[in-house]
Amino acid sequence: MVSFRYETENMLPKLSIIICCIFVASNVSSQHQWLLGAHGGLDVDNHTMLEPNELIGQTPITSYSGGVIISYEIAKNFSFESGISHKTYNKGYGVFTGERFGNFQSKSRSIGVIQIPIVFRSKIFNKAEKWAFTTKVGYRWCIPINTTDVNRNQPQVSVLKNRNETLLLFESYNYGFHSSFGLLETGIGVEWKLFHNILLAAECSYFAGFKSIGYFDLAYQINSESLRTAKLVSNGSYLAWHLSTRIPLKPFKKNEKPNS
Repeated sequence: MVSFRYETENMLPKLSIIICCIFVASNVSSQHQWLLGAHGGLDVDNHTMLEPNELIGQTPITSYSGGVIISYEIAKNFSFESGISHKTYNKGYGVFTGERFGNFQSKSRSIGVIQIPIVFRSKIFNKAEKWAFTTKVGYRWCIPINTTDVNRNQPQVSVLKNRNETLLLFESYNYGFHSSFGLLETGIGVEWKLFHNILLAAECSYFAGFKSIGYFDLAYQINSESLRTAKLVSNGSYLAWHLSTRIPLKPFKKNEKPNS
């Protein structure tokens, strides 16, 4: 079972690229529209805390990503997208300690990841071709690019205080980045058609990971109480709030009149 899962996870990126190449090659001479664009915005990275308790729990941590989009309209309300993006994973974590200390985020450095997306987008409500609701589903092949020295264990200490108490957080982070990993993408949004058929969209997408890329070992203590431990695990999952724009490759071309 483990062998089958390993082979499947390593085969998905290769299969996705093959499908992408076949699709593009079969439509190069098509009369449908190609678009070029860009996207970017805020990400909310997720960690899972193993065995959370009443004192400490996980909260998301913010980061960012953006990139270039190449889009091909298969049909009036259906398109295929690919491109290249850069995603930043902050080497940090978020914890919630209730009313005693509130929310806390630790960010000591960031890790860059190159993403190659394969996305299918549809318009589910196209109002007079001026604006539409959109949905999308896809897969992202992720390649870490600056993991040098990132696996080195460098414990850090954070101190949180209120009027009567002091919370000490001892953190030790370990990255387990593979040479590549995959994320499943689903999203919804709103798209507007501007002048010269330029498209502007606001989207919310969720990216779900399948295997661990790193974890935090936490030890924490309040005043002189006994030392407690917890573990935060990341599989690369995050929620993205992005703006994007796409421009037809021939946006200003007028309709040619048929020869008489």
